[in-house]
Amino acid sequence: MNEAQRTAVSSRDNGREELDAATEACNEAKAKVNDAQHEKDTILGIDNRRVATNAGALGRGARVVRTNQFLVDQDKLEDASEKLFTRKDELRAAKRIVEDAKKKHNDCEEIYFKWTDKFPHRTRVDLLQFASELGEPGKEYFRKQFLDPDGDLFNAKQVADCCGTLFNPLWLKERDHDIELEMMCRKADELLPLFGFSEFTEDFITQLKKEIPGILARTNTYEFDWDGMENSRLFKTRLEKRKRRAKEAEDVSDDWKLDAGEKATRIWEWWREIVVDDKDFPCFSLALRLVGTMQVSSCAVERVFSQLKLIREVCGDNLYRDMLELRMFARCNGDLVQKGVKHSGILCETLSDGCVGGEEKSMEEGRRNKEIDGGKNNERSCSSSFSIE
Repeated sequence: MNEAQRTAVSSRDNGREELDAATEACNEAKAKVNDAQHEKDTILGIDNRRVATNAGALGRGARVVRTNQFLVDQDKLEDASEKLFTRKDELRAAKRIVEDAKKKHNDCEEIYFKWTDKFPHRTRVDLLQFASELGEPGKEYFRKQFLDPDGDLFNAKQVADCCGTLFNPLWLKERDHDIELEMMCRKADELLPLFGFSEFTEDFITQLKKEIPGILARTNTYEFDWDGMENSRLFKTRLEKRKRRAKEAEDVSDDWKLDAGEKATRIWEWWREIVVDDKDFPCFSLALRLVGTMQVSSCAVERVFSQLKLIREVCGDNLYRDMLELRMFARCNGDLVQKGVKHSGILCETLSDGCVGGEEKSMEEGRRNKEIDGGKNNERSCSSSFSIE
């Protein structure tokens, strides 16, 4: 709960307390007025009891019984009247305080309910439940993309799992080798073909599985100082950046196991001897060279943004969204047109009609902008030729 939320809750509580206190004071003032009125009536000799007449009990025609009507002490009556007047003034002041307290309370309630509408989940349980509901679309997307065999990134996750198990000596060292041997052989059969390397044939995988027992034994016998290695230059740079971003340098851990890049560097150093000398484990040596040199690139995404920049430079910023998507598809998937879709004439006709229609719409939008602001928003026309190559 931040400061604004605390203020909303505390002001509501304070307003309620003030209203309760003002109401109680008003009730006390009413009681004092009644006492003063009773005192005055006693002096006047008014019994305040209604006596039933022939018109019916306490109905029309009832009268007030007065006693000692002519034996009144004027001094006491004057004092009682003054006291009653004072009590009534106090009552009116208490009522005004109650009205002010009600107004303040209503204002605080309005502020509080605005806050509750903005933050409906105020308890820890409700907030955690709400966070879980918010995360469900992301979880579903993860399951669909990474866990579903038909997902676009299912193979990529399997490849990552292979690298994190079959080629990870830290993971292998913590396992029971007799139990994990069968599992590792199964992983090799299932996951190595997903890398897509032509070298990973069935015969190659069979030979690699024969080397697995030796690799498992090496994880226990090979003396490698994991913690004694000097931190890499990139790891030092990352640590410095984290310390600058953190409020206190002590909050940043320099444990290499928590840094994926440094951990991968030390794992590669463990494999280096096998990679360099491929006499004992030739299949693992080749597999590690192939996997270790595999680069994850963002060039495909960067090419898409480059095409988007080119289209905006030629056609301006007033291109309709559907036309922009159509042009982007044609620029990034021109090979589809060249490899057979072009012969059907469907895509080419759609692209041709779409581009012409899009140019007319964009030019019309550009003319409208020129009439409004002198053509500052769209000085370039979209009449230039469009190539899908």
